[in-house]
Amino acid sequence: KPIKQAPISSTTPKGDPSKSLVTAPIPPKEIDIITGDQPRPSPDRIPTVPHLNIPFSLDYFDKILLTDTRRYYEEEEFNIDERWEEEINVSRNNAIGTFLVCNGDEKVSGYARFQEIERQIFGQPGFKNKNFSAIFNTKETSCWFVRMNKGSSALRKPLYRIPFNGAMKFERGTVDGALGLAPQYIKETSHSEKKTTSDTYKIGTKATDIEVTLWEDPDENLSSDGLEQIFERMLSDYGENLAGSNMTHCSGVKDIRYTLEPKLHAVIIERLIKCSRECFLNFLYFLSLYDQVLSIAPVEDLSLAKSDVTPIAMSGEAYPAAISVPSLTGKGQVIQVSDSGLDFNHDFFADDDNNLTPEISLDGFITEKHRKVIQYISTQDRFEDMEGHGTHMAGCIAGSTLSSGKREKLGIAPNAKIAVYKIFEFKDGRSELVTNTKEMFEHYVSLGRKADAYIHNASWTSTLPKNHYTKWAAIVDSILFNNHMQLIIIAAGNHGKKIDGEQEKSLGMLGVSKNAITVGALEWGKSGYNCVAQFSSRGPTADGRIKPDIVGPGTNITSAFSQSANPELKNYLKTITSTNGDRNEWTFTGMGTSQATAILSGTAALVREYFMDGYCKLSKYGGLGSCTGQADQRNTYKPSGALIKATLLNGAQPVKNSRDQDGIKIRTKVYDSHQGFGAVNLSRSLPINTQSNWQFRFVDQQTITDGDNHKFYFIIQEGCDLKEFSITLTWMDEARIFSSTHDLFNDIDLSVKLDRFGSSKSEWLYPNGLGVKDNKNNVERIRTSDISAKDRLTPIIKGANLMSQSGSMKYSLVATGCFTG
Repeated sequence: KPIKQAPISSTTPKGDPSKSLVTAPIPPKEIDIITGDQPRPSPDRIPTVPHLNIPFSLDYFDKILLTDTRRYYEEEEFNIDERWEEEINVSRNNAIGTFLVCNGDEKVSGYARFQEIERQIFGQPGFKNKNFSAIFNTKETSCWFVRMNKGSSALRKPLYRIPFNGAMKFERGTVDGALGLAPQYIKETSHSEKKTTSDTYKIGTKATDIEVTLWEDPDENLSSDGLEQIFERMLSDYGENLAGSNMTHCSGVKDIRYTLEPKLHAVIIERLIKCSRECFLNFLYFLSLYDQVLSIAPVEDLSLAKSDVTPIAMSGEAYPAAISVPSLTGKGQVIQVSDSGLDFNHDFFADDDNNLTPEISLDGFITEKHRKVIQYISTQDRFEDMEGHGTHMAGCIAGSTLSSGKREKLGIAPNAKIAVYKIFEFKDGRSELVTNTKEMFEHYVSLGRKADAYIHNASWTSTLPKNHYTKWAAIVDSILFNNHMQLIIIAAGNHGKKIDGEQEKSLGMLGVSKNAITVGALEWGKSGYNCVAQFSSRGPTADGRIKPDIVGPGTNITSAFSQSANPELKNYLKTITSTNGDRNEWTFTGMGTSQATAILSGTAALVREYFMDGYCKLSKYGGLGSCTGQADQRNTYKPSGALIKATLLNGAQPVKNSRDQDGIKIRTKVYDSHQGFGAVNLSRSLPINTQSNWQFRFVDQQTITDGDNHKFYFIIQEGCDLKEFSITLTWMDEARIFSSTHDLFNDIDLSVKLDRFGSSKSEWLYPNGLGVKDNKNNVERIRTSDISAKDRLTPIIKGANLMSQSGSMKYSLVATGCFTG
């Protein structure tokens, strides 16, 4: 029934007499809150609470960014101090607070706007450089989070500030999670007499745990003990605030259970069903009033990105030249696979010496004595893969049998090695994420790099679509931005079927990453592949970026089967017997964006091998390097993750068809929400001497400063197999704190000036199928076949709108075609 939320009374938090909490302006009127006394909603109907979601969601934050900030800049009479008194979290004039500080000078770039911030704010009383974070950058406006003294000097135009209030801290889905309205899958698996498994789903609702993240404050102790002390103080404050209010029935909230994630400066609050929804929401609202709190978000479920599985014998079909070439086998490459573990005794991974004992560790112990698995990171002391998913993925990537004459069972990179990172464990019939995986993910990926695993396969996703930018996406982007040699390849998800709602914008929460390669799935069989699978998740992202980046074979993929996997599934494989003593040689055929991702990871390892084996030669004068297709160890080079990404996306080819939600074939084209940049095609990505006579030019990790232009020159020739010119620019962007209508921080532009032979008029080509410059994506590709011999192409790379504090970024570039230059 309609009730009015009681305001939280003003009180002084313990240990800090200078602060007192006040009521923020949310909710402004009476609201309907579903209380714990009311029955839970029917699973087939998810009620919505728009009047709650509007102020607590990203929409409200975007309004602040795009409306109020512009209004302040344009209207002299707008008094920001009045807004402060209404919305700020602390009331004392000299208290440190968090502001959204924006620069609305449309005539300059993000870096120039930052320099103005630096002039006016750095050195101000109370300013903390640790808590200075970029949040938004477009052609018109740049914004930062800044912690500074409320009583510091007023900002001069073009700067303006708005208090970072409690409403702006609630991320999408938080209210639904707090009220028990968050959608979830209810999955039912049945086994038929035809020895197949089928999964049926329906949508239900549930309450989610909530993650409260604090600022990384150099003056606060955010270790485990310090984080617990801060949160216990907040719980105590809440109890005091309840006294004398009409919310005394919520006193049980202070006894709520929680866990700590000190590396992420976060507290995970368990959402107890017995706790009234009204009380829980009121408690979260109370926490948002603390200036120390940065964000409040739902904890999302993660799952392996697998689809229905049909266990059958090995098909015997070889991988096509589009994803595999005989001269590249993955030799010298290591791929880290974060998944459900690996069956060490499977013939794809086992050692010649059966007496070799594998090693498990959490410190990244590396051993070179094993044929395949050189690192195994796990919180458990056993090697079993009860889900079977990780074993299957590792087999797709780098599986190779000990016995000779079984080439049909080889993975994409059969001579590569595997570093295992077990993040899922099998409990009560389902896979669950290992505790503290999000907190420790960056650390364990770094341990993989110590084993020379610079390619990371993540064939897992959120259980439901999350097309807006998430904290998981930020973790991935941060890893890739800070480690330029690393490349992470992520499954788009399997949410494309009708049960999942809209087919578009159905990406998993990792797949919205800016820097990783997000992979969709193609149907694959004896007739090849030219159709995006129905189940494959679609883009674009919430801010309009192209996703997935690329698509690859995702059906009829046969690989290793774990001996310790689900017994019910295992029973259907009894006809496939071992022919090598006790060694497991079982295989099964599955489908999903997981398999497509594993195949892309193997292909990425081949690209990395290509550069490291000396097929390419760097320019002595800092210009474009070239790849001849002939290996020469004197030219060995370790490519960046951005260069590998550019190579794969530059050679990706158009897919003609896609299956809609009902399974009906429809037409699709490159750069759309189905295929992104197209289907993986290694034979178009790299020149191989025996197969190609076209040119490949590249630059890697080239520094460009804000406002600078880099130009390259090509003259089109005749006599090559490749009739089109293709050029692709990539760079690793900084991670975001929040999702927004514009997630890209640093914009580098690619355009090509085309001067046709015999014509005095220049034409301009723009990327990603657009007729203008692209300011949303950090991958830009221009491709044209409308060229003739002696035409001149001038690609121009411009640091169009950089926001980094250094005023510069690094980019990688790949160009292919029939040309000189």
